[in-house]
Amino acid sequence: MNLIKEAWIPVRRRSGQVERISPSQISEEDIVSLAAPRPDFNGALIQFLIGLLQTTSAPENRRAWLEWLREPPLQETLQAAFETVVHAFELDGDGSRFMQDFTLKEEVATLPPKKQAERTNTIDELFIDEPTGKTLSDNTDHFIKRGRIVSLCLPCASTALMTLQMNAPSGGQGHRTGLRGGGPMTTLLLSETLWKTCWMNTLNRSSFLSTCGNLECGNDADRFPWLAPARTSEGGRTTTPEDVHPDQIFWSMPRRIHFLISGKEAVCSLCEREVHRGVTHFITKNLGVNYEGAWLHPLTPYFIDKEGLPNARHPQPGGIGYKHWLGLVQAVQDKRGKQQPAKVVEQFFRRRQEGLRLWAFGYDMDNMKARCWYDSTMPLVLADETIRDVYEFHVSALVNATQQIARETRACVKKALFNPGHKVKGDLSFIDVRFWQETEADFFHFLPRLRDALTENGDALPILEDWRKRLIKEAEVIFDDLSQTGAFEAADPKRIALAWRDLQKSICGKKVRELLGLPKK
Repeated sequence: MNLIKEAWIPVRRRSGQVERISPSQISEEDIVSLAAPRPDFNGALIQFLIGLLQTTSAPENRRAWLEWLREPPLQETLQAAFETVVHAFELDGDGSRFMQDFTLKEEVATLPPKKQAERTNTIDELFIDEPTGKTLSDNTDHFIKRGRIVSLCLPCASTALMTLQMNAPSGGQGHRTGLRGGGPMTTLLLSETLWKTCWMNTLNRSSFLSTCGNLECGNDADRFPWLAPARTSEGGRTTTPEDVHPDQIFWSMPRRIHFLISGKEAVCSLCEREVHRGVTHFITKNLGVNYEGAWLHPLTPYFIDKEGLPNARHPQPGGIGYKHWLGLVQAVQDKRGKQQPAKVVEQFFRRRQEGLRLWAFGYDMDNMKARCWYDSTMPLVLADETIRDVYEFHVSALVNATQQIARETRACVKKALFNPGHKVKGDLSFIDVRFWQETEADFFHFLPRLRDALTENGDALPILEDWRKRLIKEAEVIFDDLSQTGAFEAADPKRIALAWRDLQKSICGKKVRELLGLPKK
């Protein structure tokens, strides 16, 4: 199976019909989205398609980019471009294989049967969220049960492999994390068709090549590492941006894996297709490529520390929402360092295309354990260059004020529910999560109001005052709801009254007004 030539990518057309297409068909204008059987598969496939365009078809300048945005290329045009790398996208066969270490099969064949068995895994172990190891031995696979995935068709197997290589968490001794660390956050510009989504996230050639990587590393294996024996981390060897071509940012291969493809008829455990060839097992070995250094992936936001070193951002408990606006959409700097949006998000403001959304997704990892897959979209608002700085300043104020009042609400609910000095069992962060969720729709309603006010008369104070009142109202609603719940201890009217007084002092006081830039009363 060749991933360039064959129709294997599941998509949804505007009519609602789901079918499989080849990569060169993505420019068909009635294809609106990917339609994989899992959301993490959609995340991997969109990065695969963007990477393919970036590697083979990056525009030379803004004019060339606009031409393909306005009039998508023909399938024949894309196929000719993709054919230049077709040799790197064979999923099976005796030679090099897509994102697999072709040396493993011969290496394992020389081992005694017991050692061969130790290196062979069932296909479900390819999935980040599947129960393994101690979870299975302790019988604690309560929510995600073992034994659900026993066989995969080749399209689903290839997508599962991409998902692992892109998101690879720490997997025990010598099992390397991905180029962006384990479970990175990915942020993209989302449009109304699959083609526009892919093309919106494709950088100009010079912009991409200058991100990081070494242009003097011009061999195919410097771009697609599976075309040569793996650059393993045995002996402590690392792989930095200076060691490979920039294209490897999209085609990293931290895990050493080789599929054992069966010729038996089977049903794919994910898409339920009957197949004559599938994957039930794979060979693996530790000490794959160890990516270290100042990697900057164009689809990921980063935290730049005081030494100037980039650290990819990762999803955290509570989901992805406007709480993360600063750093995902707007750059923000404090004494710890700088939070920097993904490069494709930064270019949104330069290309000035209306009607886009931010698509953010990724695994929330606790070391080797996947706690949750988060997948979220948020509207993006374009502000004219003449007001952009002051607009972003006020948007930062909206977010910071929300953070302050959410924190004070949680603290006062705690005071209402528990006696001073009481050791609280459990996590009260759900109060913050609720506060952000309940005010999210209003935040996105306020953004165009703020922009329009600044454009018309430059006066943002009425908008900021309205936001302050909205936050106060939400704080009061949540406090009233939770302080009377009786779920923790018997309600104490005096304690609740004192906590209410403290809440009013904090949320109506000068601190919040200062954060919003409102005049003192």
